[in-house]
Amino acid sequence: MATPKLTGFLIALILIGLFAGVITYVLGSVNTTYDVEYSNTSLAAFEKLDNMSADIKQIKEDSINMEQANPLDIIGAYFTAGYKTLRTSAESFAVFEIMVGSTFDKFGLDSKMG
Repeated sequence: MATPKLTGFLIALILIGLFAGVITYVLGSVNTTYDVEYSNTSLAAFEKLDNMSADIKQIKEDSINMEQANPLDIIGAYFTAGYKTLRTSAESFAVFEIMVGSTFDKFGLDSKMG
């Protein structure tokens, strides 16, 4: 009867599991030592950034697909893409506001300016 051999794949799985366990332990100890909490407000900025990224990808796809249209459609599509781009730029201010508010809340400061 042949002795079983550890393949490189199994060794890699064991090492990855060990590495993930060590990282989880370290992050858990940092969270308990420094009393770090992650709230939904800190994730709201990332959700807005994700939505903005999806909007930008859609604008890019629409601009690529407008090459086969007639000239009036192309002009209208450029105005539409410009409007969507301005709207996405305005949403970036909301992301900034969420990030600033989250920072103020984290340090216990008043988020009202003025």
